[in-house]
Amino acid sequence: MSESKKTCADRVRAAFEQALTEGLSYAGLYEKLAADGMDTDKAKDGINSTLRYLVARGYLLRTGEREDARFRRSGAAMARPRLTESQRAERTKAKNRRRVERARAARGATVGLRAAMIPKPVRAAPTAKPVFETYEEYRKRGGRVEYLPASWNRGQ
Repeated sequence: MSESKKTCADRVRAAFEQALTEGLSYAGLYEKLAADGMDTDKAKDGINSTLRYLVARGYLLRTGEREDARFRRSGAAMARPRLTESQRAERTKAKNRRRVERARAARGATVGLRAAMIPKPVRAAPTAKPVFETYEEYRKRGGRVEYLPASWNRGQ
C-alpha cells in the first residue's frame, strides 16, 4: 500500500482491493493492516466502523456471523468518489468563505435592526431667545440697581 493512504477507511479499502476473490475475515484483515504498519489495537473501533459502513454502502459483501464473518468486494464502486488533498483543501476554503460571508451578512442585518430599535431623540420646540443687556443699558432704560453690602466692605 502507498503512504498516501493515511485514514483508517483508506487502508481498509486498500486491503480489500489487494485481497483475492475469497475475501478476508476479521483476523485476516487485522493481520494485513498490522503488516502495513497500522496499530490495530488502537484503531479497532475505526476498523469495525469502516467495515459496517462499507457493507451498508454495498462496497463489501458479508457472509457469516460474528467471528466467522468474511468480507469480500461486491464489485460495486463507492457511491461517493474520494477527494484528493487539493480538492479537499479547495472545498474547505469555499466552505469557510461561505461561512464568513453569512456571518458578515448577519452582522450587517443585526446592526440595521438595532438602529431601527433606538428611539429618535425628542426635539424641544424652539423657544424665544432671551434678551441680554449690559448694566449701562439697563440703567439707561430706567432700571434701579440695589447695592448689597459685602463682607469685605464692612471695614470701610
